[in-house]
Amino acid sequence: VSETLKDPDVSDRETLLQKVRKAKRKSKIFMSVVAVLLTLYAIFSNVIAEGLCIATYHEKVGLYFNNPYVLHFTFSTKMYRRFALDEPCTKDGPPCHFYATIPETAHDSVFINVHTHRDIQKIDILYDLKSNFDAGKLPQFTKEATYFHIDAMETRGQRAVHSVLLFDLQPDSDYVIQVSYNGRVQAQKYYRTFPLFGANNARPIRMVSGGDIGTLPAADTMTAVAMSQRPDIITIGGDIAYDNNIGGCYFVWDMLLDQFERNYQNDYLVPLVMGMGNHDAGANVLNELQIRPTRNSLLILSYFPSHLIKDGTGSILMEVPPIEKRQSYHAHTLGNVLFFSLDSGYLAGFEDDQKSYIRDISTKYPQHIKMANYHNPIYPICTVMTDGPASFYKGLVHFVPLFDEFKFSVVFENHVHLFKRTYPLKGNQRDDTGTRYLGDGAWGIAMDLSLIHI
Repeated sequence: VSETLKDPDVSDRETLLQKVRKAKRKSKIFMSVVAVLLTLYAIFSNVIAEGLCIATYHEKVGLYFNNPYVLHFTFSTKMYRRFALDEPCTKDGPPCHFYATIPETAHDSVFINVHTHRDIQKIDILYDLKSNFDAGKLPQFTKEATYFHIDAMETRGQRAVHSVLLFDLQPDSDYVIQVSYNGRVQAQKYYRTFPLFGANNARPIRMVSGGDIGTLPAADTMTAVAMSQRPDIITIGGDIAYDNNIGGCYFVWDMLLDQFERNYQNDYLVPLVMGMGNHDAGANVLNELQIRPTRNSLLILSYFPSHLIKDGTGSILMEVPPIEKRQSYHAHTLGNVLFFSLDSGYLAGFEDDQKSYIRDISTKYPQHIKMANYHNPIYPICTVMTDGPASFYKGLVHFVPLFDEFKFSVVFENHVHLFKRTYPLKGNQRDDTGTRYLGDGAWGIAMDLSLIHI
């Protein structure tokens, strides 16, 4: 318009107005095109990036980044996974996962956990002593599992998680366990309860403990080796599947469970005790995020019930706890062993409730051999991979005095991805009557090359 006004040949007012109108129309068309393009960009960029997953120590699904001096990880989206992954659970087939966790007493109770297609809302667990089953008898006990719809992820990854508490079982006994739905038995495994404390001629308990697993090929190999040892229990001190508490990374938990399930020895379930780490919580130690369990977050708690809860009168409820009432620390009696799976500052602090819990449970079982497992180390082999001095200082102040007082035999630490074994320690000093600290978590994770110079 300004150029038009300067043109000495343009003197007719009507011509000027026509040019102004034409310029306005062109401007409106241009702005409309820009608006449409921006809208399309916003829509398609959102679609393309929807359901973002950054899965650490994983290489199978997504764009893979591998550098020996930084984290291995893949980048995937909902659209990518639509073509790269099948649905984990089918409507008509057997369950996609079938595994065990334990409540506080492992000699007489167990949680059986089953993943099915999201539309299957009712399943039954049939069980009996294996000796009766081997004699040709059908399982005489049946319990309906509690149903949880897990929808933290896209529809194709959603599933029904069914958990049931079997209790009043006989100690040190073999059971047959069947999963029934859609009018037929879909899967069958066996389970062996733990010996009762102080039982004569009790069999020895074989435990595998570790942390920092992931789904790299090394993790598959190590899990196969661990399961070949025929352990009675597997305890993991955090950083398990490396989903980083991102809903779109649900598939790494499927791959993690597959590692164990395809290596069951003689179809015997091995109970899993899962501890909290930073890559499970999606947050660093001593965070202030107030992370709480729901069915839309923290799959480590949604998938693995590990303790019972009490009602308003203080009575223990013999049932599967609701997801939102599950906590990140718990203890289990395993024959003559009292085993703590603790939270080193991710969802629960070192002090207050957790500190009181360690004291109360240790006091309740004075004669048991005591062990503990947690993620972030109190005595790290080096400090480069820790989350700062505040975390292990709090451990020294709040956890170690309890380990000393109640004479813990061994404590398993993780997170650093290197091997360490301390001298027996008591009062933060070498003492042959003290506690050994073993670590530091590298089940399926390669040694961090950035630490070689240390």
